[in-house]
Amino acid sequence: MVMAISLSAREVTLLKRVGEGLLQPLRPDWLLAKPDLAADLKRLLAMDFIGTTRWNQRTGRYENPACSGRGVEMARAYVEEFQRCDPISPRLRSRRGPTPIYSVINRTELERTRYFNEFLRVHQTTDGIDLHLYDGDTSVGDFRFWRAPGRAPVGSREVALLTLLQPILLRATKDVHSTSTAAGHRLPQLTDRENQIVGLVADGLTDGIIARKLGISYWTVRSHLDHVFEKLETPNRATLIARIHREGR
Repeated sequence: MVMAISLSAREVTLLKRVGEGLLQPLRPDWLLAKPDLAADLKRLLAMDFIGTTRWNQRTGRYENPACSGRGVEMARAYVEEFQRCDPISPRLRSRRGPTPIYSVINRTELERTRYFNEFLRVHQTTDGIDLHLYDGDTSVGDFRFWRAPGRAPVGSREVALLTLLQPILLRATKDVHSTSTAAGHRLPQLTDRENQIVGLVADGLTDGIIARKLGISYWTVRSHLDHVFEKLETPNRATLIARIHREGR
């Protein structure tokens, strides 16, 4: 049941634009590729930051980070380091609707953690609401909406707006995932991140560009590719590209 919410004319316009934008075909990196859409979504929800990841049940890790409102170093730091001490996401991952973070953890408790002091506070994101999306029992991704210190606390208005947007966000996330996996790059023996990098390699991107696009380090890209070469028994990049185009395109 969606709670009642009163919207101004400006907010109605933003809601319409966001809905229409999310219903268009989107790339996996749409938060960066469509800055106007990301900005409209932030304005509608009065947020400073939007982040996305995807939970990999097999590896037990969050992958494929992207963010708008903060630098790519925040996304990289989360997946490479701080998800290991994140006290919030494990409590929210099974929730099926938008959930303010302070409904699952006491602020005093959070402020005592390394996650808060070395990650959230460093990146000026100290209050938020998360939305984990499911297709049946399968996690297809999540959205993390956060505010900088000094802003109004997240509350029922944000819950109501995200409840309205949840079906559209779910559809967009599912479509992005199905598009990326149907492009001929998905190999079952590789992780989601490895498949993502293989797809970008097949599209002709260099390792440096892939690193910047995904918000990870150059050497992380190289490490993933080394694992890909080993798993696929592929000697080099050229052979990998030829295989991907032969099998998937």
